[in-house]
Amino acid sequence: MEETPGPDFVGLAIERGKAAVKDALWKGVAWLFLVAVAGLLLLMAAAFAFYGAALGVGEALGHRVWLGYLITGTAFLLLVFFALLIQRFRSKRKKKVLFRKTAESTDRLVGIFDPRPWIRDHPWQTTSLAALGGFAVGFRMEMPGAGASAAPTSEGALGKPSFLDELIAAGLEILKNALTPILATEVAKRINQEE
Repeated sequence: MEETPGPDFVGLAIERGKAAVKDALWKGVAWLFLVAVAGLLLLMAAAFAFYGAALGVGEALGHRVWLGYLITGTAFLLLVFFALLIQRFRSKRKKKVLFRKTAESTDRLVGIFDPRPWIRDHPWQTTSLAALGGFAVGFRMEMPGAGASAAPTSEGALGKPSFLDELIAAGLEILKNALTPILATEVAKRINQEE
């Protein structure tokens, strides 16, 4: 058995992948350490600032250091309280805006499919459409074998569509082709009016 000379490409690719993962992990750990150190330094700086302020206020109030601690501690707690209150107010306001926009969008979408404006704007077309639909359903339901449990079929007793079925299908197709552009333009108008 002869070994083929040359590099093992699969082995090299695996080693490169391992090295890349190891480098990414070390970089992630280094960034976490830097963030932790920076946070600790900021916390220490804030603590020293409040400590110095407490000592300064205590000295200003006649060498009453305890009163300086009390005032600066209370000021810090009030600062945190108001920051949390402002954050909560902003959060509630964002939720209200989100709920309002969602409700408006839902109302617009429902308004497009609401039949009342269609009937008001096009009374004759919608009445004739309802009448034709009613006649089509009535004719289909009176066919033999097309009851509540059976699905309507388009085949007559001899296995081919009856004249009435063909007539109804042609009428529905013509009606669909006539109403599709009208419905599309009305939907586009309503969408453009609401925007």
